[in-house]
Amino acid sequence: MGNFITAFTRLGQKAGSLIYQASQYPGQNALEQQPRLPSATLTSSSSFNHQQSQSPESTPPTPTMAERTLQDLLRKLRSAPDYPSSLKLLSTAKLTLLQAKALVPLPTTSPSLLHLARDVFEAGALLSLRAKDSDSFTRYVHLLSPFYELPTERLGSGAGEGERNKITGLYLLLLLTMGDYAGFHTELEGLECRRVDGPPVENDRYLGYPIKLERWLMEGSYDLVWKAMASGEVPSEEYGVFSEV
Repeated sequence: MGNFITAFTRLGQKAGSLIYQASQYPGQNALEQQPRLPSATLTSSSSFNHQQSQSPESTPPTPTMAERTLQDLLRKLRSAPDYPSSLKLLSTAKLTLLQAKALVPLPTTSPSLLHLARDVFEAGALLSLRAKDSDSFTRYVHLLSPFYELPTERLGSGAGEGERNKITGLYLLLLLTMGDYAGFHTELEGLECRRVDGPPVENDRYLGYPIKLERWLMEGSYDLVWKAMASGEVPSEEYGVFSEV
């Protein structure tokens, strides 16, 4: 019995000593018990978060081989010395578009490729007209038609309207000089339907020119037609080609 009391007394003294030590260093045991992440894990996690904050929101797509080829051909077309040289460049461009399946707009065609295809056909149309090749010009107008029907955003940011009004106005003027009044009015009605919510078609400098000429012809005001075409006050140099017709 005496040994039990002695052992119990020593146990109590030891417990009291431990409690006293714990009171002198509060929270030490709790801190020691908290799990610690390895330093490598902390470093990699910090690096990942830093990379996330530094990464750009979007990276512009890298141009494909076809797109780079078309961009180069367009630059050469703008500085081509003559029409035969332009024809060779245009043939190469159309072959590139054919291989890239972009001769006509498809749902799978990228906006940048659609934009380049439209620019190639517009360049071909204007070059053909300057060379007074009306058949070639008409073919390019028909190639451009489905591209002009696309929503603007389908061609990508910065594409804009391109040369649509200029080429359409030139096509109206060609129909007028050929005496194709039915084709002229069919084209005009299509323009008016597409511009229901916009300004009148005649207000456009390119489209309004052939519309006024056609009205004066119908009224018999041939002097006004002659003055408009002979004065040199045409919307662009391409319209001056018809002054020689």
